[in-house]
Amino acid sequence: MNNNSKKSILYITTFPPPYHGPNMDSHNLVSNWDSSNYSLKIFDISGNKEADKIGKFTLNNILVTLKSIFRLIYHFVFKNRKYDIVFAYINQNRWAILRDGIFILIVRFTTKAKIVCRYPAGGFSDFYNNSGIFKIYIKKILLRLDMIITEGQIINEQFKSIVSSVDVVSAHIGIPSNNVKIVNKNKTGFQVLYIIGQHRKEKGFWDLLYCIPKVISRNPNVIFNFVGDINDRLISKKNVQRFIKRHNIEEFIDFQGVKYGDEKDLCYQTASIMTLPSYTEGFPTSILEGMSFGLPIIATRVGVIPEIIKDEVNGYLLNPGDRIKLIELISFLSMNHDLVEKIGNKNREYFLKSFTIQDFCRRIEACFDLIELEN
Repeated sequence: MNNNSKKSILYITTFPPPYHGPNMDSHNLVSNWDSSNYSLKIFDISGNKEADKIGKFTLNNILVTLKSIFRLIYHFVFKNRKYDIVFAYINQNRWAILRDGIFILIVRFTTKAKIVCRYPAGGFSDFYNNSGIFKIYIKKILLRLDMIITEGQIINEQFKSIVSSVDVVSAHIGIPSNNVKIVNKNKTGFQVLYIIGQHRKEKGFWDLLYCIPKVISRNPNVIFNFVGDINDRLISKKNVQRFIKRHNIEEFIDFQGVKYGDEKDLCYQTASIMTLPSYTEGFPTSILEGMSFGLPIIATRVGVIPEIIKDEVNGYLLNPGDRIKLIELISFLSMNHDLVEKIGNKNREYFLKSFTIQDFCRRIEACFDLIELEN
């Protein structure tokens, strides 16, 4: 289809760095978008490069937002740009949703385009219910939308209970497929991978650390690889080192820092299993990455994870904070290598069938189709 006959979409978004889920989703979506029906024009509002400053009320975030507001007004009012759909994000902290809401209002009052917002997390209802009088602003912003896209059916109900008149649909994310054949993992011991952009208590950091002495008492061949940044403002390095020395587990744990590209791929390639014992999630990209490299997944029943990981089928699920079960599962898998290989192969096939970046693009395009059908 000729570009002139395609529906035009303005995509208001941010890109890496920092390399966290929503930024990577945007990068992957834009890099692989190949629709015959919709053309994407990018409106980049990136500015914050530090992961721990995302969504925070900082001078840099204020200046970046003000600049983006003026650019957006200029784009619509003075350049008089026309679009069929404006595609943006909605977030779950007060500063970010204040910013997102301003962008939405600008679009609503300066254009006739449909407004579609994607929500890339999992705890909007908790955020909304704990927002006090700010709930009035949040609800008014949501009512300005034509569609909300979540990462899974589980999340849809959170929005439907707040704004029943707005269409809420889900689109599972996808990531680029690696071409690595998962064979001959020459590794020392049974490698447990815990990978996150920035380690936090709510991502289950302390739960996993607590499990290590208990697991190695059952199987001393298990090694725990912690990949990601440890920021003293979120996790006390002194307390971590104190715990490690008290339990004499230095040789069983490897803090590898943040990894990108081939180095990050190597972390998955050399792992035996992956765990993500979070207390809150949407649809974690790391789980798809683990599946793409043929890893069994141990994760918590939060966010969209139960839609993807079926207990005792392609992984194992536990409740947040259930350290006893986490110990049992890691110990069990570390002594059942044939089962680990079987589940890993199943996950690789499942990923290739349903969660590549092309699948993600098709799902987002299907959401745009629904909006167009309502015109």
